[in-house]
Amino acid sequence: MEPANIIIAAPEGVDLTSPQALAALSKLSGDLSRIDGVVKVKSIINPQGTTGAMYELTVSGQLTTLSAALDSSGGDITALFSPETAAGFQQISAYLTELNENFTWVKEDSDYQGALVSLNNMQTAVAQIKADASVTNQLQYLVSQLSQVTAASTTAFTPAQAGQYLQLIAAYLNELGQQYPAIQSDSDYLTALEVCNDGLTLLEQISQLPEDQQVAAGAQLQSGIQNLTTSLTGLASTFQKQDAYLVSQVLAQASGTDSAATATALQSSLAGLKTHLQALSSQFASRDNPVFLSPTLLSASPSFQGLVNMFVSESRQSTLLYVVLDSFSASDRAIQTIDSVRTTLSSSVQDTILSGSEIATGGSSATYTDIKHMVDTDFNRIIILVIIFTFLILVFILRSLIAPMYLLLAVLLSYGATMGLMTLIFQVWLGQEGIFFLIPIITFVLLIALGSDYNIFLMSRIREESEKRGTRDGVRVAAIATGAVILACGVVLAGTFAALSSSPILFMVQFGISVAIGVLIDTAIMQVFLLPAIATKLGKWNWWPSRRD
Repeated sequence: MEPANIIIAAPEGVDLTSPQALAALSKLSGDLSRIDGVVKVKSIINPQGTTGAMYELTVSGQLTTLSAALDSSGGDITALFSPETAAGFQQISAYLTELNENFTWVKEDSDYQGALVSLNNMQTAVAQIKADASVTNQLQYLVSQLSQVTAASTTAFTPAQAGQYLQLIAAYLNELGQQYPAIQSDSDYLTALEVCNDGLTLLEQISQLPEDQQVAAGAQLQSGIQNLTTSLTGLASTFQKQDAYLVSQVLAQASGTDSAATATALQSSLAGLKTHLQALSSQFASRDNPVFLSPTLLSASPSFQGLVNMFVSESRQSTLLYVVLDSFSASDRAIQTIDSVRTTLSSSVQDTILSGSEIATGGSSATYTDIKHMVDTDFNRIIILVIIFTFLILVFILRSLIAPMYLLLAVLLSYGATMGLMTLIFQVWLGQEGIFFLIPIITFVLLIALGSDYNIFLMSRIREESEKRGTRDGVRVAAIATGAVILACGVVLAGTFAALSSSPILFMVQFGISVAIGVLIDTAIMQVFLLPAIATKLGKWNWWPSRRD
Protein backbone atom coordinates (compact mmCIF):
# COMPACT_ATOMS: atom_id res chain seq x y z
CA MET A 1 0.00 0.00 0.00
CA GLU A 2 1.30 3.47 -0.88
CA PRO A 3 1.86 5.39 2.37
CA ALA A 4 0.44 8.79 3.17
CA ASN A 5 3.14 11.44 3.42
CA ILE A 6 2.92 13.93 6.27
CA ILE A 7 5.09 17.04 6.26
CA ILE A 8 5.38 19.06 9.46
CA ALA A 9 6.89 22.54 9.29
CA ALA A 10 7.72 23.64 12.82
CA PRO A 11 7.20 27.20 14.05
CA GLU A 12 10.06 29.64 13.53
CA GLY A 13 13.00 28.91 15.82
CA VAL A 14 12.03 25.34 16.68
CA ASP A 15 14.75 22.74 15.98
CA LEU A 16 13.07 19.41 15.24
CA THR A 17 16.17 17.53 16.39
CA SER A 18 15.93 18.98 19.91
CA PRO A 19 14.84 16.61 22.70
CA GLN A 20 11.59 18.56 23.23
CA ALA A 21 10.63 18.39 19.54
CA LEU A 22 11.61 14.72 19.33
CA ALA A 23 9.45 13.98 22.37
CA ALA A 24 6.50 15.68 20.65
CA LEU A 25 7.17 13.69 17.45
CA SER A 26 7.39 10.49 19.48
CA LYS A 27 3.98 11.22 21.01
CA LEU A 28 2.57 12.04 17.58
CA SER A 29 3.93 8.84 16.04
CA GLY A 30 2.42 6.81 18.86
CA ASP A 31 -0.97 8.48 18.49
CA LEU A 32 -0.98 7.88 14.72
CA SER A 33 0.04 4.23 15.05
CA ARG A 34 -2.97 3.56 17.31
CA ILE A 35 -5.48 4.68 14.66
CA ASP A 36 -7.59 1.87 13.24
CA GLY A 37 -6.43 1.29 9.68
CA VAL A 38 -2.82 2.40 10.23
CA VAL A 39 -0.26 -0.40 9.90
CA LYS A 40 2.82 1.56 10.92
CA VAL A 41 4.31 5.03 11.07
CA LYS A 42 7.83 5.67 9.79
CA SER A 43 9.56 8.78 11.11
CA ILE A 44 12.85 10.00 12.51
CA ILE A 45 11.70 8.45 15.79
CA ASN A 46 11.42 5.00 14.25
CA PRO A 47 12.56 4.70 10.63
CA GLN A 48 11.50 1.05 10.48
CA GLY A 49 7.97 1.77 11.63
CA THR A 50 7.99 -0.76 14.46
CA THR A 51 6.32 -0.08 17.80
CA GLY A 52 8.08 2.49 19.96
CA ALA A 53 11.18 4.55 19.27
CA MET A 54 14.21 2.99 17.63
CA TYR A 55 16.40 1.85 20.55
CA GLU A 56 19.61 3.20 19.02
CA LEU A 57 18.04 6.68 18.92
CA THR A 58 17.16 6.73 22.63
CA VAL A 59 19.53 7.97 25.32
CA SER A 60 19.35 4.61 27.05
CA GLY A 61 20.30 2.78 23.86
CA GLN A 62 23.15 5.18 23.12
CA LEU A 63 24.61 4.86 26.62
CA THR A 64 24.37 1.09 26.39
CA THR A 65 26.21 1.15 23.06
CA LEU A 66 28.96 3.41 24.43
CA SER A 67 29.30 1.17 27.48
CA ALA A 68 29.54 -1.96 25.33
CA ALA A 69 32.28 -0.36 23.23
CA LEU A 70 34.49 -0.21 26.33
CA ASP A 71 34.71 -4.02 26.21
CA SER A 72 36.79 -3.83 23.03
CA SER A 73 40.06 -4.15 24.98
CA GLY A 74 39.26 -7.76 25.76
CA GLY A 75 41.55 -7.62 28.83
CA ASP A 76 44.57 -6.50 26.78
CA ILE A 77 45.79 -3.27 28.33
CA THR A 78 47.67 -2.24 25.18
CA ALA A 79 44.34 -2.10 23.32
CA LEU A 80 43.57 1.01 25.40
CA PHE A 81 46.49 2.82 23.74
CA SER A 82 45.01 2.80 20.22
CA PRO A 83 43.81 6.03 18.56
CA GLU A 84 40.35 4.47 18.33
CA THR A 85 40.24 4.10 22.13
CA ALA A 86 41.33 7.70 22.66
CA ALA A 87 38.66 8.83 20.19
CA GLY A 88 36.14 6.67 22.03
CA PHE A 89 36.94 8.36 25.35
CA GLN A 90 36.63 11.78 23.67
CA GLN A 91 33.29 10.71 22.19
CA ILE A 92 31.96 9.64 25.59
CA SER A 93 33.15 12.89 27.15
CA ALA A 94 31.49 15.00 24.43
CA TYR A 95 28.30 12.94 24.66
CA LEU A 96 28.07 13.38 28.43
CA THR A 97 28.51 17.13 27.95
CA GLU A 98 25.62 17.14 25.46
CA LEU A 99 23.42 15.27 27.93
CA ASN A 100 24.13 17.93 30.53
CA GLU A 101 23.20 20.68 28.04
CA ASN A 102 19.91 19.07 26.98
CA PHE A 103 18.66 17.38 30.18
CA THR A 104 18.92 19.70 33.16
CA TRP A 105 18.48 17.02 35.83
CA VAL A 106 21.52 15.06 34.68
CA LYS A 107 24.31 17.08 36.27
CA GLU A 108 22.87 16.45 39.75
CA ASP A 109 22.76 12.68 39.17
CA SER A 110 25.42 10.72 41.07
CA ASP A 111 25.97 8.25 38.25
CA TYR A 112 26.52 11.10 35.79
CA GLN A 113 29.06 12.68 38.12
CA GLY A 114 30.68 9.30 38.75
CA ALA A 115 30.94 8.68 35.01
CA LEU A 116 32.72 12.01 34.52
CA VAL A 117 35.18 11.28 37.35
CA SER A 118 35.84 7.72 36.13
CA LEU A 119 36.32 8.93 32.58
CA ASN A 120 38.79 11.63 33.66
CA ASN A 121 40.73 9.12 35.78
CA MET A 122 40.76 6.68 32.89
CA GLN A 123 42.08 9.22 30.43
CA THR A 124 44.79 10.37 32.85
CA ALA A 125 45.84 6.81 33.74
CA VAL A 126 45.84 5.62 30.16
CA ALA A 127 47.95 8.61 29.09
CA GLN A 128 50.54 7.85 31.80
CA ILE A 129 50.62 4.10 31.20
CA LYS A 130 50.76 4.70 27.46
CA ALA A 131 53.82 6.88 27.90
CA ASP A 132 55.46 4.24 30.13
CA ALA A 133 54.59 1.44 27.71
CA SER A 134 55.97 3.23 24.65
CA VAL A 135 58.80 1.07 23.24
CA THR A 136 60.56 4.23 22.04
CA ASN A 137 60.44 5.73 25.54
CA GLN A 138 61.65 2.46 27.06
CA LEU A 139 64.61 2.21 24.70
CA GLN A 140 65.49 5.86 25.29
CA TYR A 141 65.38 5.17 29.04
CA LEU A 142 67.82 2.28 28.65
CA VAL A 143 70.08 4.47 26.53
CA SER A 144 70.09 7.13 29.25
CA GLN A 145 71.08 4.53 31.81
CA LEU A 146 73.92 3.26 29.63
CA SER A 147 75.12 6.81 29.13
CA GLN A 148 75.92 6.96 32.81
CA VAL A 149 78.14 3.89 32.41
CA THR A 150 79.95 5.15 29.31
CA ALA A 151 80.44 8.58 30.90
CA ALA A 152 82.15 7.09 33.95
CA SER A 153 85.93 6.84 34.05
CA THR A 154 87.63 3.51 33.78
CA THR A 155 88.54 3.52 37.45
CA ALA A 156 84.93 4.35 38.40
CA PHE A 157 83.57 1.63 36.18
CA THR A 158 82.71 -1.67 37.94
CA PRO A 159 81.93 -5.05 36.31
CA ALA A 160 78.94 -5.55 38.64
CA GLN A 161 77.39 -2.30 37.42
CA ALA A 162 77.88 -3.29 33.78
CA GLY A 163 76.51 -6.77 34.38
CA GLN A 164 73.35 -5.38 35.98
CA TYR A 165 72.59 -3.23 32.93
CA LEU A 166 73.51 -5.90 30.41
CA GLN A 167 71.22 -8.48 32.04
CA LEU A 168 68.36 -5.98 32.17
CA ILE A 169 68.80 -5.01 28.53
CA ALA A 170 69.16 -8.61 27.33
CA ALA A 171 65.98 -9.65 29.15
CA TYR A 172 64.12 -6.63 27.76
CA LEU A 173 65.28 -7.36 24.22
CA ASN A 174 64.07 -10.95 24.50
CA GLU A 175 60.71 -9.68 25.76
CA LEU A 176 60.55 -7.17 22.91
CA GLY A 177 61.35 -9.86 20.34
CA GLN A 178 58.51 -12.03 21.62
CA GLN A 179 56.05 -9.13 21.39
CA TYR A 180 57.27 -8.04 17.93
CA PRO A 181 58.80 -11.08 16.15
CA ALA A 182 59.56 -9.07 13.02
CA ILE A 183 62.18 -7.05 14.90
CA GLN A 184 64.31 -10.17 15.50
CA SER A 185 65.81 -9.77 12.04
CA ASP A 186 66.67 -6.09 12.52
CA SER A 187 70.42 -5.36 12.48
CA ASP A 188 70.31 -2.99 15.46
CA TYR A 189 68.35 -5.59 17.44
CA LEU A 190 70.79 -8.36 16.58
CA THR A 191 73.80 -6.15 17.34
CA ALA A 192 72.39 -5.06 20.68
CA LEU A 193 71.57 -8.61 21.73
CA GLU A 194 75.02 -9.83 20.62
CA VAL A 195 76.77 -7.07 22.60
CA CYS A 196 74.78 -7.99 25.70
CA ASN A 197 75.59 -11.69 25.41
CA ASP A 198 79.29 -11.07 24.67
CA GLY A 199 79.50 -8.57 27.53
CA LEU A 200 77.96 -11.00 30.02
CA THR A 201 80.40 -13.73 28.91
CA LEU A 202 83.35 -11.33 29.30
CA LEU A 203 82.16 -10.35 32.78
CA GLU A 204 82.21 -13.99 33.86
CA GLN A 205 85.87 -14.29 32.75
CA ILE A 206 87.21 -10.88 33.80
CA SER A 207 87.79 -11.82 37.46
CA GLN A 208 90.06 -14.69 36.42
CA LEU A 209 92.34 -12.49 34.30
CA PRO A 210 95.60 -10.93 35.55
CA GLU A 211 95.22 -7.36 36.81
CA ASP A 212 96.77 -5.76 33.75
CA GLN A 213 94.46 -7.73 31.46
CA GLN A 214 91.40 -6.82 33.54
CA VAL A 215 91.92 -3.16 32.73
CA ALA A 216 92.07 -3.94 29.00
CA ALA A 217 88.96 -6.16 29.28
CA GLY A 218 87.12 -3.35 31.08
CA ALA A 219 87.97 -0.95 28.31
CA GLN A 220 86.79 -3.51 25.76
CA LEU A 221 83.55 -3.92 27.69
CA GLN A 222 82.97 -0.19 27.87
CA SER A 223 83.53 0.11 24.11
CA GLY A 224 80.94 -2.64 23.56
CA ILE A 225 78.49 -0.74 25.74
CA GLN A 226 79.02 2.32 23.59
CA ASN A 227 78.13 0.20 20.54
CA LEU A 228 75.11 -1.07 22.46
CA THR A 229 74.01 2.51 23.04
CA THR A 230 74.21 3.21 19.33
CA SER A 231 72.19 0.08 18.47
CA LEU A 232 69.49 0.86 21.03
CA THR A 233 69.23 4.41 19.70
CA GLY A 234 68.75 3.05 16.18
CA LEU A 235 66.20 0.58 17.46
CA ALA A 236 64.31 3.41 19.20
CA SER A 237 64.11 5.30 15.90
CA THR A 238 62.71 2.21 14.20
CA PHE A 239 59.93 1.80 16.78
CA GLN A 240 59.15 5.49 16.80
CA LYS A 241 57.82 5.06 13.26
CA GLN A 242 55.58 2.18 14.39
CA ASP A 243 54.09 3.79 17.52
CA ALA A 244 54.64 0.47 19.34
CA TYR A 245 53.82 -0.37 22.96
CA LEU A 246 55.01 -3.03 25.40
CA VAL A 247 53.92 -3.54 28.97
CA SER A 248 57.32 -4.79 30.08
CA GLN A 249 57.51 -7.07 33.07
CA VAL A 250 61.31 -6.77 33.07
CA LEU A 251 61.36 -2.99 33.41
CA ALA A 252 58.50 -3.08 35.89
CA GLN A 253 60.47 -5.43 38.16
CA ALA A 254 63.62 -3.35 37.75
CA SER A 255 61.78 -0.20 38.80
CA GLY A 256 59.84 -1.95 41.55
CA THR A 257 56.49 -1.37 39.79
CA ASP A 258 53.76 -4.03 39.94
CA SER A 259 52.53 -4.04 36.32
CA ALA A 260 49.84 -6.58 37.13
CA ALA A 261 48.47 -4.31 39.83
CA THR A 262 48.57 -1.37 37.43
CA ALA A 263 46.65 -3.31 34.81
CA THR A 264 44.14 -4.47 37.42
CA ALA A 265 43.60 -0.91 38.67
CA LEU A 266 43.09 0.32 35.13
CA GLN A 267 40.58 -2.41 34.35
CA SER A 268 38.82 -1.61 37.60
CA SER A 269 38.48 2.04 36.59
CA LEU A 270 37.18 0.91 33.22
CA ALA A 271 34.62 -1.32 34.91
CA GLY A 272 33.57 1.60 37.12
CA LEU A 273 32.99 3.80 34.08
CA LYS A 274 30.88 1.07 32.49
CA THR A 275 28.85 0.68 35.68
CA HIS A 276 28.08 4.39 35.85
CA LEU A 277 27.10 4.52 32.16
CA GLN A 278 24.81 1.52 32.56
CA ALA A 279 23.22 3.01 35.67
CA LEU A 280 22.70 6.30 33.85
CA SER A 281 21.12 4.36 31.00
CA SER A 282 18.64 2.84 33.44
CA GLN A 283 17.88 6.31 34.80
CA PHE A 284 16.91 7.56 31.35
CA ALA A 285 14.91 4.39 30.66
CA SER A 286 12.85 5.09 33.76
CA ARG A 287 12.21 8.64 32.50
CA ASP A 288 10.37 7.58 29.31
CA ASN A 289 13.67 6.88 27.53
CA PRO A 290 13.75 10.07 25.43
CA VAL A 291 14.98 10.15 21.84
CA PHE A 292 18.20 12.16 21.43
CA LEU A 293 20.04 13.05 18.24
CA SER A 294 23.55 13.62 19.55
CA PRO A 295 25.72 15.83 17.30
CA THR A 296 28.73 13.82 18.48
CA LEU A 297 27.23 10.48 17.45
CA LEU A 298 25.85 11.94 14.21
CA SER A 299 29.29 13.18 13.15
CA ALA A 300 30.83 9.81 13.98
CA SER A 301 28.31 7.81 11.95
CA PRO A 302 27.62 8.75 8.29
CA SER A 303 24.83 6.17 8.11
CA PHE A 304 23.20 7.69 11.20
CA GLN A 305 23.52 11.16 9.66
CA GLY A 306 22.02 9.90 6.40
CA LEU A 307 19.08 8.44 8.30
CA VAL A 308 18.37 11.78 9.93
CA ASN A 309 18.64 13.63 6.61
CA MET A 310 16.06 11.23 5.15
CA PHE A 311 13.39 12.47 7.55
CA VAL A 312 14.49 15.96 8.61
CA SER A 313 15.29 18.92 6.37
CA GLU A 314 18.70 20.57 6.35
CA SER A 315 17.29 23.55 8.25
CA ARG A 316 15.97 21.14 10.91
CA GLN A 317 12.58 22.87 10.81
CA SER A 318 10.65 20.38 8.66
CA THR A 319 10.19 16.66 9.03
CA LEU A 320 8.55 13.88 7.04
CA LEU A 321 6.43 11.01 8.31
CA TYR A 322 5.17 8.01 6.34
CA VAL A 323 1.84 6.54 7.46
CA VAL A 324 1.26 3.09 5.99
CA LEU A 325 -2.42 2.10 5.70
CA ASP A 326 -3.91 -1.40 5.60
CA SER A 327 -6.26 -0.66 2.69
CA PHE A 328 -6.32 0.43 -0.94
CA SER A 329 -5.73 4.18 -1.21
CA ALA A 330 -9.08 4.92 -2.94
CA SER A 331 -11.20 2.72 -0.66
CA ASP A 332 -13.69 4.07 1.85
CA ARG A 333 -11.62 2.61 4.69
CA ALA A 334 -8.49 4.45 3.51
CA ILE A 335 -10.43 7.71 3.22
CA GLN A 336 -11.86 7.29 6.72
CA THR A 337 -8.38 6.50 8.02
CA ILE A 338 -6.92 9.65 6.43
CA ASP A 339 -9.67 11.71 8.07
CA SER A 340 -8.72 10.18 11.43
CA VAL A 341 -5.03 10.83 10.74
CA ARG A 342 -5.69 14.50 10.04
CA THR A 343 -7.79 14.86 13.16
CA THR A 344 -5.07 13.20 15.25
CA LEU A 345 -2.38 15.43 13.72
CA SER A 346 -4.25 18.53 14.81
CA SER A 347 -4.97 17.34 18.34
CA SER A 348 -1.68 15.57 19.09
CA VAL A 349 0.59 18.61 18.58
CA GLN A 350 -1.50 20.83 20.83
CA ASP A 351 0.26 21.90 24.05
CA THR A 352 3.61 20.73 22.67
CA ILE A 353 6.57 22.54 21.17
CA LEU A 354 5.04 21.71 17.75
CA SER A 355 1.85 23.65 18.46
CA GLY A 356 1.28 26.06 15.60
CA SER A 357 3.12 23.92 13.06
CA GLU A 358 2.00 23.81 9.46
CA ILE A 359 0.96 20.24 8.64
CA ALA A 360 0.27 18.88 5.16
CA THR A 361 -0.87 15.38 4.19
CA GLY A 362 0.00 13.98 0.77
CA GLY A 363 0.01 10.72 -1.15
CA SER A 364 -2.67 9.03 -3.24
CA SER A 365 -4.90 8.21 -0.27
CA ALA A 366 -4.88 11.86 0.85
CA THR A 367 -5.58 12.97 -2.72
CA TYR A 368 -8.59 10.66 -2.99
CA THR A 369 -9.79 11.90 0.40
CA ASP A 370 -9.64 15.51 -0.77
CA ILE A 371 -11.48 14.61 -3.98
CA LYS A 372 -14.18 12.79 -2.03
CA HIS A 373 -14.72 15.77 0.25
CA MET A 374 -14.99 18.06 -2.77
CA VAL A 375 -17.43 15.64 -4.38
CA ASP A 376 -19.49 15.45 -1.21
CA THR A 377 -19.55 19.23 -0.99
CA ASP A 378 -20.46 19.75 -4.65
CA PHE A 379 -22.77 16.75 -5.16
CA ASN A 380 -25.94 18.45 -3.93
CA ARG A 381 -25.18 21.58 -5.91
CA ILE A 382 -24.56 19.51 -9.04
CA ILE A 383 -27.84 17.62 -8.55
CA ILE A 384 -29.80 20.84 -8.24
CA LEU A 385 -28.15 22.46 -11.26
CA VAL A 386 -28.56 19.38 -13.46
CA ILE A 387 -32.21 18.95 -12.50
CA ILE A 388 -33.05 22.63 -13.11
CA PHE A 389 -31.24 22.71 -16.45
CA THR A 390 -32.84 19.45 -17.61
CA PHE A 391 -36.29 20.58 -16.42
CA LEU A 392 -36.02 23.80 -18.41
CA ILE A 393 -34.96 21.90 -21.54
CA LEU A 394 -37.95 19.54 -21.19
CA VAL A 395 -40.34 22.43 -20.58
CA PHE A 396 -39.07 24.16 -23.69
CA ILE A 397 -39.34 21.06 -25.89
CA LEU A 398 -42.62 19.67 -24.51
CA ARG A 399 -44.21 23.07 -23.73
CA SER A 400 -45.51 21.63 -20.50
CA LEU A 401 -44.85 21.86 -16.75
CA ILE A 402 -46.43 18.59 -15.65
CA ALA A 403 -44.71 16.10 -17.94
CA PRO A 404 -41.16 17.34 -17.18
CA MET A 405 -41.84 16.85 -13.48
CA TYR A 406 -42.71 13.16 -13.61
CA LEU A 407 -40.12 12.51 -16.31
CA LEU A 408 -37.40 13.81 -13.98
CA LEU A 409 -38.87 11.93 -11.03
CA ALA A 410 -38.73 8.74 -13.11
CA VAL A 411 -35.05 9.32 -13.86
CA LEU A 412 -34.36 10.00 -10.18
CA LEU A 413 -36.22 6.79 -9.32
CA SER A 414 -34.01 4.90 -11.77
CA TYR A 415 -30.93 6.44 -10.17
CA GLY A 416 -32.07 5.54 -6.64
CA ALA A 417 -32.86 1.96 -7.65
CA THR A 418 -29.47 1.69 -9.34
CA MET A 419 -27.58 2.82 -6.21
CA GLY A 420 -29.63 0.43 -4.09
CA LEU A 421 -28.81 -2.51 -6.37
CA MET A 422 -25.13 -1.50 -6.46
CA THR A 423 -25.01 -1.54 -2.66
CA LEU A 424 -26.74 -4.94 -2.61
CA ILE A 425 -24.36 -6.44 -5.17
CA PHE A 426 -21.01 -5.09 -3.98
CA GLN A 427 -21.46 -4.73 -0.24
CA VAL A 428 -23.98 -7.42 0.68
CA TRP A 429 -23.29 -10.13 -1.89
CA LEU A 430 -19.60 -9.54 -2.73
CA GLY A 431 -18.61 -8.33 0.74
CA GLN A 432 -16.70 -5.28 -0.44
CA GLU A 433 -16.25 -2.13 1.64
CA GLY A 434 -18.56 -0.06 -0.53
CA ILE A 435 -18.97 1.81 -3.77
CA PHE A 436 -16.18 4.00 -5.11
CA PHE A 437 -17.04 7.56 -4.10
CA LEU A 438 -17.01 8.90 -7.67
CA ILE A 439 -19.58 6.35 -8.87
CA PRO A 440 -22.74 8.10 -7.53
CA ILE A 441 -22.06 11.48 -9.11
CA ILE A 442 -20.87 10.07 -12.46
CA THR A 443 -23.81 7.65 -12.63
CA PHE A 444 -26.25 10.44 -11.76
CA VAL A 445 -25.03 12.73 -14.54
CA LEU A 446 -25.04 9.94 -17.13
CA LEU A 447 -28.48 8.61 -16.18
CA ILE A 448 -29.97 12.11 -16.23
CA ALA A 449 -28.50 12.72 -19.68
CA LEU A 450 -29.45 9.33 -21.14
CA GLY A 451 -32.85 9.21 -19.41
CA SER A 452 -33.77 12.70 -20.59
CA ASP A 453 -32.78 11.74 -24.12
CA TYR A 454 -35.11 8.74 -24.06
CA ASN A 455 -37.81 10.82 -22.35
CA ILE A 456 -37.74 13.43 -25.10
CA PHE A 457 -37.89 10.73 -27.76
CA LEU A 458 -40.89 9.03 -26.12
CA MET A 459 -42.85 12.11 -25.05
CA SER A 460 -42.38 13.91 -28.35
CA ARG A 461 -43.97 10.93 -30.11
CA ILE A 462 -46.76 10.76 -27.54
CA ARG A 463 -47.45 14.48 -28.01
CA GLU A 464 -47.51 14.03 -31.79
CA GLU A 465 -49.84 11.04 -31.70
CA SER A 466 -52.07 12.64 -29.05
CA GLU A 467 -52.78 15.53 -31.40
CA LYS A 468 -54.18 13.05 -33.93
CA ARG A 469 -55.87 10.39 -31.77
CA GLY A 470 -56.28 11.79 -28.30
CA THR A 471 -54.10 11.08 -25.28
CA ARG A 472 -55.01 7.43 -24.60
CA ASP A 473 -54.69 6.21 -28.18
CA GLY A 474 -51.73 8.49 -28.76
CA VAL A 475 -49.84 6.94 -25.83
CA ARG A 476 -50.67 3.42 -27.04
CA VAL A 477 -49.46 4.10 -30.60
CA ALA A 478 -46.36 5.98 -29.41
CA ALA A 479 -45.42 3.26 -26.95
CA ILE A 480 -45.73 0.60 -29.62
CA ALA A 481 -43.71 2.61 -32.09
CA THR A 482 -40.89 3.71 -29.77
CA GLY A 483 -40.84 1.12 -26.99
CA ALA A 484 -38.96 -1.56 -28.93
CA VAL A 485 -36.47 0.95 -30.30
CA ILE A 486 -35.78 2.48 -26.88
CA LEU A 487 -35.44 -0.96 -25.29
CA ALA A 488 -33.05 -2.12 -28.01
CA CYS A 489 -30.93 1.00 -27.58
CA GLY A 490 -30.91 0.48 -23.83
CA VAL A 491 -29.82 -3.15 -24.15
CA VAL A 492 -26.98 -2.22 -26.52
CA LEU A 493 -25.83 0.63 -24.32
CA ALA A 494 -26.10 -1.46 -21.15
CA GLY A 495 -24.13 -4.29 -22.74
CA THR A 496 -21.41 -1.88 -23.80
CA PHE A 497 -20.99 -0.51 -20.29
CA ALA A 498 -21.33 -3.97 -18.73
CA ALA A 499 -18.24 -5.03 -20.70
CA LEU A 500 -16.22 -2.82 -18.35
CA SER A 501 -16.90 -5.36 -15.58
CA SER A 502 -14.13 -7.52 -17.06
CA SER A 503 -11.55 -4.89 -16.06
CA PRO A 504 -9.23 -5.71 -13.14
CA ILE A 505 -9.75 -2.15 -11.87
CA LEU A 506 -12.53 -2.01 -9.28
CA PHE A 507 -13.63 1.50 -10.27
CA MET A 508 -14.13 0.44 -13.89
CA VAL A 509 -16.14 -2.62 -12.78
CA GLN A 510 -18.43 -0.57 -10.55
CA PHE A 511 -18.80 2.19 -13.14
CA GLY A 512 -19.76 -0.20 -15.94
CA ILE A 513 -22.24 -2.17 -13.87
CA SER A 514 -23.89 0.92 -12.35
CA VAL A 515 -24.53 2.57 -15.75
CA ALA A 516 -25.70 -0.74 -17.24
CA ILE A 517 -28.19 -1.29 -14.42
CA GLY A 518 -29.41 2.30 -14.58
CA VAL A 519 -29.94 2.22 -18.37
CA LEU A 520 -31.79 -1.12 -18.19
CA ILE A 521 -34.09 0.12 -15.43
CA ASP A 522 -34.85 3.30 -17.35
CA THR A 523 -35.39 1.73 -20.77
CA ALA A 524 -36.98 -1.58 -19.77
CA ILE A 525 -39.20 -0.35 -16.96
CA MET A 526 -39.59 3.41 -17.01
CA GLN A 527 -39.84 4.01 -20.75
CA VAL A 528 -41.83 0.88 -21.59
CA PHE A 529 -44.22 0.65 -18.64
CA LEU A 530 -44.19 3.43 -16.06
CA LEU A 531 -44.07 6.59 -18.19
CA PRO A 532 -46.77 5.47 -20.69
CA ALA A 533 -48.98 4.48 -17.76
CA ILE A 534 -48.54 7.88 -16.07
CA ALA A 535 -49.13 9.73 -19.35
CA THR A 536 -52.34 7.73 -19.96
CA LYS A 537 -53.55 8.36 -16.41
CA LEU A 538 -52.95 12.10 -16.56
CA GLY A 539 -54.52 12.52 -19.99
CA LYS A 540 -54.76 16.14 -21.06
CA TRP A 541 -52.94 17.28 -17.89
CA ASN A 542 -49.69 15.99 -19.35
CA TRP A 543 -49.52 19.19 -21.42
CA TRP A 544 -50.64 21.72 -18.85
CA PRO A 545 -50.64 24.68 -19.16
CA SER A 546 -50.89 24.07 -22.91
CA ARG A 547 -54.48 23.39 -24.00
CA ARG A 548 -54.89 19.85 -25.35
CA ASP A 549 -58.16 17.90 -25.74
